[in-house]
Amino acid sequence: MKEKLINAAIALIIAAVLLIGFRITSKILSNTKKGAKVTYEVSVTPIKKEEIRDIISIHGVVEGDPQVKVYATVPGKFAYSAVKEGTAVNKDDAIVFLNRDIIGYDYLPAPVRSPINGIVTRIYFIDRGASVSPDRPVAEVANILNMKVVLNVGENDLLTVKPKQKAIIVSLHDNARFINGSVDAVTPFVDRDTFSGTIVIKAENTNRMLTLGMSVNVDIETGVRQTFMVPEKAVLLGQERVYVYRFENGIAKPVTVRRGYAQGMTTEIISEALNEGDLIVTEGAFKLYDGATIVTNKAVKK
Repeated sequence: MKEKLINAAIALIIAAVLLIGFRITSKILSNTKKGAKVTYEVSVTPIKKEEIRDIISIHGVVEGDPQVKVYATVPGKFAYSAVKEGTAVNKDDAIVFLNRDIIGYDYLPAPVRSPINGIVTRIYFIDRGASVSPDRPVAEVANILNMKVVLNVGENDLLTVKPKQKAIIVSLHDNARFINGSVDAVTPFVDRDTFSGTIVIKAENTNRMLTLGMSVNVDIETGVRQTFMVPEKAVLLGQERVYVYRFENGIAKPVTVRRGYAQGMTTEIISEALNEGDLIVTEGAFKLYDGATIVTNKAVKK
């Protein structure tokens, strides 16, 4: 009798375990079926082409236009300065005087004259009696009402910059100090040793917004074009591609793109598969997959 009771208890336990297992399996299968029908709520936006300006930004130093070093035509010894640094001079005005100091001859002090109109930005000699030779500069004179920036750029930038393109020269330390100019000259060849060339930017400085020797950023506008701009978070990075999701009749479809120009929180996307008016997922894209069922947040019933 006792053995029958034990067998009955074991049978009940086995039945209970089987029942529990059946219910767990049914629950899992039920959840799996529901998971296959998950609808993701996303935000979308229609894309349209916008006008963007291609800008090359290069660091440089402001110079006068012109800005020249002044040399003596004869050797001698420094006598005295006729003007101080910062003084305005006209062409042929004397800047410094030299003693010829030739034994057996008596010369009047020889003037070293300015070759241009401008401001004396530097006098290289201070001490009376210092030796001066024609191969060493005595002073520097610059026109501060016209500015130039000479830039050394790489091959890629050199090929896109053309004369007369617009440029903005901005102080590196104060964005409020800037002047508008243009590309005056572009080296017609690429240096084979450095794979670079020279660009000259010129601008008027009549309001004296910039000062000689100032560090500046030069923004050169190399072109204007129409392109698609989307929020940065709409662009996803995969293992082998960059892509966005397009909304197609409630289904998410990935479209491979190339990233281009970036501005603030938006970025350019380039793809022949995209057309103006296509709906691109801008929020919630990270959780999607190819073929996922999606609805826009405006269509979801609260």
